[in-house]
Amino acid sequence: MDTLLMALRELKLSAMVQALETQRELPGSYGELGFEERLSLMVEAENLHRKKQPHMPSSTAIANALAGKTGRYPLYP
Repeated sequence: MDTLLMALRELKLSAMVQALETQRELPGSYGELGFEERLSLMVEAENLHRKKQPHMPSSTAIANALAGKTGRYPLYP
C-alpha cells in the first residue's frame, strides 16, 4: 500500500486521502496544477470535511469527564 496514503489515514485525514486518490485517478484534471495548488485542494477538502462533521470529543476528554476532571489537565500526566 502507498505509504503516503497510509500516513494520511494514520493521521485521520480521510478527506485528504479521498482528494489525493481523486487527483491520482484524474491526472488530466490536476496534472497541470503545481504542488502547492494540489496540496491546497487537499487541505481545503479536509477542512470542509471537518467543518461538516459534528465535534467528537477525544478519548482523553471523555476519560477526564468520567473521572470528574475538567479543563486542560490530562487524566494521566
